[in-house]
Amino acid sequence: IQTTTKWANDSFYATLFFRVPKEKIEAQGFVPGNVALWTYAESAWSPLPTFVAEEREDEYLYQADSLGFHPFAIGICDHTFNGYKMVDVVTPSE
Repeated sequence: IQTTTKWANDSFYATLFFRVPKEKIEAQGFVPGNVALWTYAESAWSPLPTFVAEEREDEYLYQADSLGFHPFAIGICDHTFNGYKMVDVVTPSE
């Protein structure tokens, strides 16, 4: 995960960029829009607004914004189950 940070309206926020191999998404039967960056705050995991910033030959580059730094996880989400539900955590490869 790569980050950039900014101050706006007296608030700190970070833009996070991360990559997910296409094969990880396709193997689960999902589409690129099912991937989200999750954050753990206030004793619960919740997805951050996440979108595909770039499609590459064998991976997608994603962008997400966060109002702070908490633990993060990249997950494949099922948007049809009461909003979001993390169904798999994608582990990064070197």
